[in-house]
Amino acid sequence: HLRLLSGLYGVLRPLDIIEPYRLEMGTKLKISNTKNLYEFWSDDIANQILKDLELIKSNTILNLASNEYFNSVKSLEKSANIISPAFKDLSKGKYKIISFYAKKARGLMASWILRNKIQKEEDLINFILHKELTTQDGWIKKFQIKLHHGHHAEPDNISLQFAPSLAIVSLFVQTYIFYSILCLSFINALVPIFSTFLYYLFYEWVHLAHHSKQYKPITSIGRNLKEAHMQHHFHNENYNWGITNLLADYFLKTFKTSKEIPKSLTTKTISGYTKDLHH
Repeated sequence: HLRLLSGLYGVLRPLDIIEPYRLEMGTKLKISNTKNLYEFWSDDIANQILKDLELIKSNTILNLASNEYFNSVKSLEKSANIISPAFKDLSKGKYKIISFYAKKARGLMASWILRNKIQKEEDLINFILHKELTTQDGWIKKFQIKLHHGHHAEPDNISLQFAPSLAIVSLFVQTYIFYSILCLSFINALVPIFSTFLYYLFYEWVHLAHHSKQYKPITSIGRNLKEAHMQHHFHNENYNWGITNLLADYFLKTFKTSKEIPKSLTTKTISGYTKDLHH
């Protein structure tokens, strides 16, 4: 299911044997009557990928290539469903793609997809919260554990149900700046940021209620929400993400009952994280 674009070989499978080389796809290299590699390969690479798609009976491609390489198969947009994630970093007050970090993120996502055997595009949402922990010990790993991994390992531990204070403060500061830009006023932005803060408190209260064994919902909506969240933690962590509502799950087709999806063996060990190994 993985294909690698190459300026020299065109398209490669993971175990194809190659010679050491250095040839970027964007290199202006004249070959016969063509003036660059894009003209040389023409639609050959795209056509081969379409044949590979036919073999697995799929029409979806997750594009994790840089623009330089994707331009060699841009014709695929006419005949396949292309998903192209954009990895951006905050720099000087604006989110933009920084090549060094984006390249690393694309590789991490490809690795995560293969390791977790992701088959459906709606499951790609799991990459953010369920991404693998950093290999280096330190505050970043502790932050990741506190943010979500630890909550899955110990769903009944109340101290792990809330995001780190640094994440909360950072999120609200960025959101306030965003509202200020939209409202063209720091004062007027206080109204939407206060509303967002109230919703955040509601979100955390509902989340806490879901994990409270003493809490028994009296409405069908409440019972459905709690049941869905418990299935997220104890049946399959790749579905039923909603906390205060299930609209996103309905839209992304991730709302499933235990009868519709198999039980996952990694509900408490997302991305390999376990309490015993990291405490």
